[in-house]
Amino acid sequence: MPRASDATLIENLPNLGPASAAMLRAVGIRTRADLEQAGAVLAYAAVRDVHPGVSANLLYALHGALTGTRWDRLPQSTRVRLRREVEAVRRIDPGPGR
Repeated sequence: MPRASDATLIENLPNLGPASAAMLRAVGIRTRADLEQAGAVLAYAAVRDVHPGVSANLLYALHGALTGTRWDRLPQSTRVRLRREVEAVRRIDPGPGR
């Protein structure tokens, strides 16, 4: 799969649809470059702060968008690692009001 350019709008990346793109734009992520700069884990954590019920599938989709992998084909070990990284971020910076 060819790599999207850094200027590619978030909604044009693999794994991400209109709803995911809207949530990402709400936290300032509009392009592939924005997502790369934040990384999948921090981008997901930012969205989760705004939308607490967001599924871990978004985390997998973000990682897949950056790696060119379908979110539903990520190995279980990768999913576990990503979730652990999100929890580590939560313990370090619980965010406002927590």
